[in-house]
Amino acid sequence: MKFGKYISSVSQEWATHYYINYKGLKKIISSHEVSLPGDESNKTAFFYRLERELEKVNTFYLQKEVEFKLRLETLNKKKQKAKERNTLENIKEAFLQFQLDLAKLQKFVQLNATGFRKILKKWDKRAKSSTKEIYLSRQIEVQPCFNTEVLTDLADQCASTLIELDKLLETSLESTNSKHLLRHALSEIQPILTHQHHLELKEWLKKDYNLDKEFYSKCFLSFCTETSIECLLVLLEYGVDLNLTDDISDATCLHELAIEGKLEIIKLVVERGGDINAVDVYGRTPLHYSCLYGHDEVTLFLLSKGANVNAIDRDENSPLINAIIGGHTKCAYTLIEQGASIEPVTPNGSIPLSIACQYGHLEIVDLLLSKNVSLLTDLDGLDPLHIACREGKDVITKRLIDFKSDIEKKDSFYGWSAVFFAAQEGHLECIRILLDAGCDISTKDQEGWLPWTYALYRGHVKVAALLKVKQDVIMEEVKTKPLAPSEVFLGEPMNLDKVGDLDIEDIPSLSLPPPIIPLRIYGHHYLDNKVMVQIQIGEYGGCCRKEPVNLFGSRQLSSLRLKITCKPEVDLALFANLPLKDAITPFNWTVDDLSLISFEFDIYPAFGTKAIGRASCTNTQLLSILKTSRDGIQGKEIIVSIFDSHLKVIGDFCFSASIIKPFNHPSLLIGGKIETYWKSTTVVSNPNPKTSTEPIHSLITASSLAEEYVELVVQSTKDGQLVVYPHSYVLVNGLNIPLNFLDFQQAKSLFEQSNPPKLFTASGNPSDLASSIYQSFMTFEQVLKVSLFLIQRLPTSIGVSVILKYPSQDQLDIGLDMNLFVDSILQIVYDHSNQRSIIFSSFNQSLCTIMNWKQPNYGVFFRTYCGFQNDSSIKEAVKFCKKCDLLGMICFAQPFVTISNAG
Repeated sequence: MKFGKYISSVSQEWATHYYINYKGLKKIISSHEVSLPGDESNKTAFFYRLERELEKVNTFYLQKEVEFKLRLETLNKKKQKAKERNTLENIKEAFLQFQLDLAKLQKFVQLNATGFRKILKKWDKRAKSSTKEIYLSRQIEVQPCFNTEVLTDLADQCASTLIELDKLLETSLESTNSKHLLRHALSEIQPILTHQHHLELKEWLKKDYNLDKEFYSKCFLSFCTETSIECLLVLLEYGVDLNLTDDISDATCLHELAIEGKLEIIKLVVERGGDINAVDVYGRTPLHYSCLYGHDEVTLFLLSKGANVNAIDRDENSPLINAIIGGHTKCAYTLIEQGASIEPVTPNGSIPLSIACQYGHLEIVDLLLSKNVSLLTDLDGLDPLHIACREGKDVITKRLIDFKSDIEKKDSFYGWSAVFFAAQEGHLECIRILLDAGCDISTKDQEGWLPWTYALYRGHVKVAALLKVKQDVIMEEVKTKPLAPSEVFLGEPMNLDKVGDLDIEDIPSLSLPPPIIPLRIYGHHYLDNKVMVQIQIGEYGGCCRKEPVNLFGSRQLSSLRLKITCKPEVDLALFANLPLKDAITPFNWTVDDLSLISFEFDIYPAFGTKAIGRASCTNTQLLSILKTSRDGIQGKEIIVSIFDSHLKVIGDFCFSASIIKPFNHPSLLIGGKIETYWKSTTVVSNPNPKTSTEPIHSLITASSLAEEYVELVVQSTKDGQLVVYPHSYVLVNGLNIPLNFLDFQQAKSLFEQSNPPKLFTASGNPSDLASSIYQSFMTFEQVLKVSLFLIQRLPTSIGVSVILKYPSQDQLDIGLDMNLFVDSILQIVYDHSNQRSIIFSSFNQSLCTIMNWKQPNYGVFFRTYCGFQNDSSIKEAVKFCKKCDLLGMICFAQPFVTISNAG
């Protein structure tokens, strides 16, 4: 995900309008390329806007810093005074909430720091300047908001206090066992109020406990949502303060009652002087909560008593925004009828219609449109139609179009109309509605891409079919927007203005000449007698839950830092930020002896030096993977407990561990008997001169591979024999039996029953030769030994493509495990290989990875349908190949066929 889109998505969670306006700054940079030489207006505009953004971020941070310091000081004072167990538990909850809120501020600082650094780098690339480092050091890093020491100190204080509170709670006595008068009184009155016995409460209150007004007020606040109105009336006779606030949340009883929707008790409290506009620690009034939880009768009553209909909380949300977020149409209608603004209440406030489109609340959208709401653009440059198409809300999209929303209006930053948003996310129905409305599908964005291009790139083939444009438009895109400019290799001066923003951050910030790039790179990294251990977290490989860290109770933080250390230390510790933004590359360690290593997982707040807890994985657990996991590299899921400093279990950590063992063979040498494939960066011209009078130059990866291949699908039977057979099943009397459920002799016998033997014929055609091999049901070794003379008769330009086929997840209990499967194939290849080009490929990502790590001589390709049959998109396939250093991918994808036939 691009950083601009990521920061926009994150900012919706908290402090929405105070993040750096990354898209706006990027737009100023984009306009720089069209300015006249010597024109300084864009530079002035950029740095003026940049300084205003810096002031906005810093001002918000300073306000929050003061707020958090005061909040921590208040909590520490309350902790010092606390004696009872109940109070300690409440204070612990308050510190946990403080920790959660502090993590939001830490994430705010971190993302803004990244935003300023990235946008300055973009400016330097576009303006051909070198201001990034000096501006960062003199203007950015000196600001208080980017001094992490303050936040780290607050985080450490909070973590230390939580440890201290846990220790106090372990040694403290339950309040029912205390002889203290107040605690004894509380223990007696609690069950009476909980069971709503108002007559028993009257009798109890007649006891001479000498209790003060504060005691009764706290009882009222604590039990107002649990007990009956009769009990509360009894308490009111003893002088209850109805505006008493909670020690943690600053909420009054009206806040609590509004959350639960207790209308009759709310009426009682308001009649007795309760403040209906009181605000809690988040700046919310009771009306905010009644709307958030959809209590329309409570909402109407509060408004009738003078509640501020447009009150703004600290997130700049009004009660109407809360009602929209919750999808409470009746509350929204009541608010609007009572004068709530259907437009943003503040300049940076949320737009009600946009929020309704984002959450997909059709009835509220209809309500707002019936009031002739304005179709405003938000701070991200999106109008309601853009948002509805991005979220896939097809019915809302139709409503907005009927309301005369402009279907060709482009967003302020990328030049996207509504069809781009629907195409990228693959929302088929939205596309159909836009097409029926006559949207222009031949329009291009600032990168020169069509909606069709984004749909194909993301793997949304059905959407792309609807968005297909004339071939001359497609070829114009290909002609004018090469994927990789090649001026570096043409010996001509490189014009940076032609380089798109897609790759601009990959250009190194150097004033020195670029390093010399070798013409050829031989082979790739491989294990070479070492064992690789991979630790995978998140959903990589589909074997773990989405979030690896689960802290019990209310300890879950919105932002954490994970440190992974291998013991004994074979490398530096590795870190990951949680929660995960996306699937990440596995953490790899290469070790000499698997039996000696173990792993430690330390959990930290995003900022802070005191660990929340530690989990460990011993070498015994790792070795068990080899015994119990049959799929090798896909790994085995392991869940270990997280302990705090007092060895108390506070959560668990989920990960998967995979082990790749090395393959050994005398020919496994770089520069040895088996020639290592090579790859190089080569300049090629346009192969289709009809499309342009000018040659198109681009960078491609060339290699020593053959131009044509005999494709051999190799898989394993139950007894571990490798056979060359294209299907996963053997057909017997109309029944498909999985091949790995049968041993070789059984499978061969059943195959010959359904397929009479045919004469094995030599052919110069690779397809015919492969077909003859498949009809003979031969082992892989037989093919390379017996049929080698036939393959040798083929032209040297024809190689052998070995397609690795492995059982599905529910069939893994039978057959070879993945390490042994790959080792067996490589043993045969190295035993019977010659100088003919051989490549490996598979639809299985794990097989591709393990094959690549076990040897350096042969290229490995990932096969994918790219959008067909629920396979990954082109984008995801490219990312995987790049992560695992594969030579490339083999695609069965319509977009390439379409483009190749365009001329």
